[in-house]
Amino acid sequence: MKVLMIAPPGAGKGTQGVVIAEHFGIPHIATGDLLRDHVSRGTELGQQVESQL
Repeated sequence: MKVLMIAPPGAGKGTQGVVIAEHFGIPHIATGDLLRDHVSRGTELGQQVESQL
């Protein structure tokens, strides 16, 4: 199952994402967390997106 949630900041995407993940027993993956990890590790992707975060 893949669920993509798109909404403005503060709309509750993270909160609802956790609820949905727990209900269906699937992992909750936050794109922002992944991108910030790449920035902190200095990867090529991290360098490309750093100015956007």
